[in-house]
Amino acid sequence: MRRSRPYHVRADWVWNLTTNPGLTGTATLQVRLTHPEPGAARTAVDDWLTGLGSSRVAGREGRHRKGGCAIEVRAGDSPTVELLLSSRGQDALESLDDLVQRFQTSILRQDDRMLLSWTELPISDVRS
Repeated sequence: MRRSRPYHVRADWVWNLTTNPGLTGTATLQVRLTHPEPGAARTAVDDWLTGLGSSRVAGREGRHRKGGCAIEVRAGDSPTVELLLSSRGQDALESLDDLVQRFQTSILRQDDRMLLSWTELPISDVRS
């Protein structure tokens, strides 16, 4: 069985002055959770959000905030859920990495059959 590898937010992605001049851009991670049992990935995400104490963004289905981070839960097929985790500005590295570590600890502790994949999206000037 494949195991998910730990991920840490990379400083050379978030603090790259070529792609993020002034360190004012938004860093967004695309996270895909896959579990062999239908619905298990979505349940794990919902449990994590509850335990995290995030707040829902009014009028924006699937969107939450925690500290300096935005969380968007996107529906996937039954065994897979996609999330976008984002933060902007000079504190983006620390706040995003803290959120990622909490996420990994919670999700992987629940079930070692959960597979996670991480994609660093291009830094954007869009507010998260």
